Amino acid sequence: MLENKDGLTIYVCKNKTETSLAETKEGTISSVKNSLTGKIVSITTETNSNGVVVEKISYTERGFLITKGRYDPMYFQSNGDVYAINGLGFDLDKQKFAY
Repeated sequence: MLENKDGLTIYVCKNKTETSLAETKEGTISSVKNSLTGKIVSITTETNSNGVVVEKISYTERGFLITKGRYDPMYFQSNGDVYAINGLGFDLDKQKFAY
């Protein structure tokens, strides 16, 4: 986990259970849609220069203190394992995360 002075936090993790890239993406989308305060901003699929498919989702969700958070998980698969890189921080409406 990395965090900067502006409150942007980045988590990187490896999925410990057997799941596919599609299942991971759909699980996130379903969770956001079923929450009371979540809103999907965008969903994209890209292939990077190494041929790795990256699923990207951007969404906002209100937390404990009525603070609106912005979440930008990216999922990819390597050697059969699914990895997630998740950037999160306060949603400042017009500001977009750049990685």
